[in-house]
Amino acid sequence: MAMAWNTYATDAKSWVLPGFKSGLPARLQDGSFIAAGNYGGGATIAARFPWRLAPYLGHDFKGMYINEQAAELEKLKNGNYEQYLYFASLYPSLGLNSTWVGGDQERYAFLPNAPAALKNFYVTRLSSIRKPDQLVLFASSRTDATNDNRLVEGYFRLESPWLATQQWAPQYDPDVPASCGNISMRHDGTAVCAFTGGSVDTVPIETLRDMRHWANGADVANWHLTP
Repeated sequence: MAMAWNTYATDAKSWVLPGFKSGLPARLQDGSFIAAGNYGGGATIAARFPWRLAPYLGHDFKGMYINEQAAELEKLKNGNYEQYLYFASLYPSLGLNSTWVGGDQERYAFLPNAPAALKNFYVTRLSSIRKPDQLVLFASSRTDATNDNRLVEGYFRLESPWLATQQWAPQYDPDVPASCGNISMRHDGTAVCAFTGGSVDTVPIETLRDMRHWANGADVANWHLTP
């Protein structure tokens, strides 16, 4: 996934994949666009990263759905096709640090007439990343945002410890994804993290509480926006 993300940026002359943004195209393997009237809405599907990253993985979603999520992918593929397109955009095994890498329109990005504090606070180009081997790109994720409220080991969006206020709870709760930003510590008590520089490592939750792993401009552990 990290290699695909970097290949996208290379093809786009250093511009990185937008994290979450409506109005962007997403294509199927045959080159056709995901229809606006698709289950869940084509614009909603395309706003998330999976289908926009898919061409750089040969449209092989097994590159995004691994381990226990591989079985979830097979269930989706064997069901209703339109629902497959929608739900495949929701539950990749690794979530994206979309707020700080690429920008997230639901997290202060892409605002018209934005105040100074909300301009250029997220990475838009590879060349602007200060410490690429420190900045989280993807990490093991989880969610209970499902039709039946069950816990799924995979989700498209990660939330950082701080945004404008503190977002993480003091303790990681394996049954409450929102307690620590949808991070999943499913690998022997650690999360697998891919960094913008291309390195991959298993990282404990206490290390991930440091905003210097999330925001390019962070200089202290509790750094946050002041809109």
